[in-house]
Amino acid sequence: MKKRQKMLFYIGTVLLLTVPVVFLTFGFEKVDRWRIETSEKLLVESQNNHDVKKSFYILQKAALLDPTEKTYLLTGEKAQVAGYDRLAAYYFRKIKTADGYYELGNIYYESVQYKNAELAYIKSLNKEINQKALLGLGKVYLKKGDIEKAKNFFGQALSLNKDDKETVYFADLSGLVSDSNVITEINNINPKKIELEEIAHSPTLSTRINLLYQYLKSSDYPQLAYNFLQDKDKGKQLDRDGYLLLADEYYSRKDYDKSYQYLLSAKSTDQYYPQTYQHLADVAEFLNKKDEANQYREYLKTITW
Repeated sequence: MKKRQKMLFYIGTVLLLTVPVVFLTFGFEKVDRWRIETSEKLLVESQNNHDVKKSFYILQKAALLDPTEKTYLLTGEKAQVAGYDRLAAYYFRKIKTADGYYELGNIYYESVQYKNAELAYIKSLNKEINQKALLGLGKVYLKKGDIEKAKNFFGQALSLNKDDKETVYFADLSGLVSDSNVITEINNINPKKIELEEIAHSPTLSTRINLLYQYLKSSDYPQLAYNFLQDKDKGKQLDRDGYLLLADEYYSRKDYDKSYQYLLSAKSTDQYYPQTYQHLADVAEFLNKKDEANQYREYLKTITW
């Protein structure tokens, strides 16, 4: 009798513990299914909402219900479009895929954090060799003025996708800065590519150098433009205008001694260009060369009558 009671006790205990677990399991499955289905509905709702900020808020709810790399990526991208860079970076940092690191690199690149962008693109490439991250890494090195590294990564990106207009443009640009006359063939028209072709087909090397320098400056690559001119000076490839551009570079850095030396180089190349003497007079004043400044101003009068 006691054995029977003991057995019934054990059976009862097992049932008492098992039944709630079964109910909880089915309950959790139901909740999990509801969570995923609701998140999917929110994703669709977000796509149909043309208000960027509202669309982002909807995606935040979807990511909270279904915290997967897919929802993080979509939410991060929408945050980027909405102008919430910090929130975008927050969601992209949760992703450990090539796409996630690539998007994080874009966030850092746009906010001029080139070192962080470089690391993010490298992490993307460590996960998977992809054309987008190679292009991004090349653009980072271009901003930093490292043309050889930039050219290398643009070449790798181009080998993966020869028809991408942006990749072709940057491959052409890095080729021109490296003194290559090769312009990559592309079927569709790219306005930027046309500009590069016009520079490449300039009649003289010195004219091409000056035009390309100005193009780099206007395209927001000041360090690369500066490095480019310095390199051409070492190769003795600058004309009068090139020396004047380099003199202006040093003047903007308040290095008046070097600016003065390059102005003298411009004068020795062309002794009758008025602008050179005006700049010489101004810089001579900064260097406290009063007599020389006066001489340049007097000579300027004789050649501008």
